[in-house]
Amino acid sequence: MGEVYGLSILIGIVLIGIGIYTFKHPDFRWKISLSRRWYLKGGEPTDLYYENQRMGAVAYIFIGVIMILLSISMSVTKARGYVIEIDGNELRMPCTYSDMEALGYQIDPEEEIETLRATSKNLKNSSTYTVKNAEGKEIIVTFENRGEEDRKATECELIAIRVHEENGPEIKLPNGVKNGMSEEDAKSIMGKGTPRGVGGSAAEYNMKVNFDTYKINLVFDGDFRNKRVISIRVEDVIY
Repeated sequence: MGEVYGLSILIGIVLIGIGIYTFKHPDFRWKISLSRRWYLKGGEPTDLYYENQRMGAVAYIFIGVIMILLSISMSVTKARGYVIEIDGNELRMPCTYSDMEALGYQIDPEEEIETLRATSKNLKNSSTYTVKNAEGKEIIVTFENRGEEDRKATECELIAIRVHEENGPEIKLPNGVKNGMSEEDAKSIMGKGTPRGVGGSAAEYNMKVNFDTYKINLVFDGDFRNKRVISIRVEDVIY
């Protein structure tokens, strides 16, 4: 996607260049202009022709500047991705196993790590594990091989995490939704979502960040009047 932003910025620069040159030299396209016969006076361009050329030049410059600013803004947002918080520490999804280690979470050293097949081979290319920190808090993580070569799961992209309120750390979404929040408050922020689970005990949402989609799954529990969020899952589903 970075190539798209780069191309947009390049096009913006070209448009600005054309606009500046046209503004300084409004007659440079006179010989190839198909509409020049409408602006002739004594065989020469009229003032109206020059005025229209300069107006067009300003439009080129304006469009070019807008393209550059939008591209830069979107590329910066894209670089941040979908940023959640784990015990107050920022984590950008999708992430890597190293990112989890930096937060103090690891897979049990005795657990065997699978080799995930390359995406192009249409075989198993995702696997789920539980990572724990020194306090015993748990996060369920899913790795997916989105490359062209077979790799160990922990060397692949970490595309999803699930945190349960009972045994996990505090997780907070960018909009403030977190475990322990009432169902009413969560849905007032997220919306109703797509019902999931028995009796609508869960809700699913697709969150757009530029060209990426992040699937959010909230699980609710408690009595009818006091349901709260007890589990949050975040998954990057577009790449």
